[in-house]
Amino acid sequence: MRFSGASCRLSRMDMTALKPASYNPRSISDAALAGLQKSLHLFGDISGFTWNIRTGHLVAGHQRLRALQEQYGDALVLEVTDVDGQQQPAAITLPTGEYFPIRVVDWDKPTERAANIAANATTIQGEFTPDLVPILDELRDTFPAFDDLMFDSLTFPEPPPLDPPPPDPGPQLDKAAELQEKWQTARGQVWTIPSATGPLSHRLMCGDCTVEADVAALMQGAKVNGCFTSPPYAEQRKEQYGGTPADKYVEWWAAVQENIAAVLLPDGSFFVNIKPHSEELDRVLYVMDLVIAHVRQWGWHFAEEFCWERNGVPSEVVRRFKNQFEPVFQFAKGPWKIRPEAVMYESDDVPIPLGPGVGSTDWAKEQGMGKVLTRNRSAPGMAYPGNRIRVASVNEALNHPAAYPVGLPSFFMKAFSDPGDSWFDPFLGSGTTLVACENLGRVAYGMEISEKYTAVCLERMKGLGLTPRLCEGDANA
Repeated sequence: MRFSGASCRLSRMDMTALKPASYNPRSISDAALAGLQKSLHLFGDISGFTWNIRTGHLVAGHQRLRALQEQYGDALVLEVTDVDGQQQPAAITLPTGEYFPIRVVDWDKPTERAANIAANATTIQGEFTPDLVPILDELRDTFPAFDDLMFDSLTFPEPPPLDPPPPDPGPQLDKAAELQEKWQTARGQVWTIPSATGPLSHRLMCGDCTVEADVAALMQGAKVNGCFTSPPYAEQRKEQYGGTPADKYVEWWAAVQENIAAVLLPDGSFFVNIKPHSEELDRVLYVMDLVIAHVRQWGWHFAEEFCWERNGVPSEVVRRFKNQFEPVFQFAKGPWKIRPEAVMYESDDVPIPLGPGVGSTDWAKEQGMGKVLTRNRSAPGMAYPGNRIRVASVNEALNHPAAYPVGLPSFFMKAFSDPGDSWFDPFLGSGTTLVACENLGRVAYGMEISEKYTAVCLERMKGLGLTPRLCEGDANA
């Protein structure tokens, strides 16, 4: 509000004199009105200039101050008052004699931060930036009335669209030996790969994820929000990885899960894509033993089992039908982060509730019916997925013994993490998890024990327009 420099004497009149203008073009929702009421109750009027005497910060009026300074420059005058021997700003005076009063408050830091956000949330000036997110997270713990202000409803401007990344060239596994010679990959090397999606760098190590020192060298103290991997199945990849006998698999895996638990954040999830093979009349039980061991030996929560649908390879049926799915097991150490809206999809069959009371026993009695209706109508719209994942089984890594499409880890990254989060793949293979992280703006930490496949991963990243760099101090750096 702008005031003239003329003196005035306060008196009272009827509130009906403040008649809202019928032509006012702005209205707010009931929820926004409730938020404004809370703001007025907690902070008073912060629509003008508000200054916090405790911190010396301007709480509200930043853009107004900027506008006045750009228009009047040094001609602006800051009027002050003396309160108990201390000078306090009272008003900003213009060369025209008009002035803007400054409200002085005495607030702690959390109240000041909350008031600053509230002042901006109730105006149409400027935009919020992603820098506000950590401030909101801090205020949830420090400002008692946080929930009353409905800050969770704030919206942020969409970031400008990025140029689409180059298409994934796929792994050149037929040239693995040649690529190892080109990249001179060797055990113990750590490579950094600057991302094209932001100030991120992926890390890749040619090492052993069962060795604590190797994982520490890769991570350098970093923690991850998620882990996705498809490990060597028991005795199924002997040619590439030597193979682990089924009856020794749980014992061998103990070090793998321990190293993952050490780098996984408390709200992170650990996803394992693994399916048991068959021997004669039986499916081998080591995968079931592995799931049980996570819970009963190592203290994980068995959160979920996802079914990844696959096309399978057509074959003659002898005792078993062709394999058309693989499980993905989710483990966690505590309540896990989940972002279901990120994986919603368009569906022609989205359930719609029948209405209040419909389907209840009382409603059925009122209708004179002998049974309860529970079926819902449906209509096109956005639907949440279930735990059956339909990702095309494209042979992106045809010659790799454990090929899976980029869409598989991508689903879990979108559903259980946020952009900028980090993921670890302890059995990186042909680099598919690296590609998924790069495409989705996540940071990848990958471990691959094979020197040849490490080189294949590096070449695949180069094909995406990235530039892998060998870390200083490593062999051949």
